[in-house]
Amino acid sequence: MTSFTYKREPLDNTRRGICPSCLKDFNVVKSGAITRHGWEEAGRIVGEIGNGHQWGDCPGKGMRPLEETDIDAIRVLEGMALQIELSEKKLEKHENVSFASYSHSFTREAHKHDTEKTKAVHKFFAGRTDIETKIQDTRLKQSGARVHYAPAHRYTIDVPRGHKGLTLVHRIEYSGMDGTYFIFAEGETFTPGMSHLPGFDIPSWETLRQRHITSLKDFIEEVKARRKALTEAIEFHKENPSRGIEHVRR
Repeated sequence: MTSFTYKREPLDNTRRGICPSCLKDFNVVKSGAITRHGWEEAGRIVGEIGNGHQWGDCPGKGMRPLEETDIDAIRVLEGMALQIELSEKKLEKHENVSFASYSHSFTREAHKHDTEKTKAVHKFFAGRTDIETKIQDTRLKQSGARVHYAPAHRYTIDVPRGHKGLTLVHRIEYSGMDGTYFIFAEGETFTPGMSHLPGFDIPSWETLRQRHITSLKDFIEEVKARRKALTEAIEFHKENPSRGIEHVRR
């Protein structure tokens, strides 16, 4: 645990204080704790009530600002230290242990007009013996004047150790009066007289392993940087007492 601690009078709700989680200044409630902040919002239309939803509040909601105390900030530091420890253990496993497989997922829309196309995609995966694929019905977020969710399929592929990956192209082949044929083939190239749609890239086992390693390394460095910034902020507020920032009401 960090050795330095301090405690002062709470800020009143005419002031703004520094959140010990994200290090940004926000209003405080009557108790002096940081107000709710950091959420994302979707689907709301200006002037209307009851539309949209919010998610993802900052963990600093309800914590004491750094101007008052570092008690909550120390808890955040301890949480970051645990995140780093657990992530470094995961990183060591991915670097030194040969996992049997890695999972790769993607989502594709499933419009009612694309029934035959969807059947072709499912048939392709059902016929593969080198990879195991699970297909689930889901909804895919669509942007626009209003956020809505379209029918979709989520594909989760179990890529076994040693697998080299697949490059797949989805094509639509027109055959005169015989109708339209949807073909999902491995390694297809663009062919005159055919309409090609975006295909699938299924990474190799080694590519997926390296993605996990890179992602974990980036995450560890990010948390270390945030931890360093918070430690410095605690030290600054310990040495430089203040009553926060005046809240200018509009």
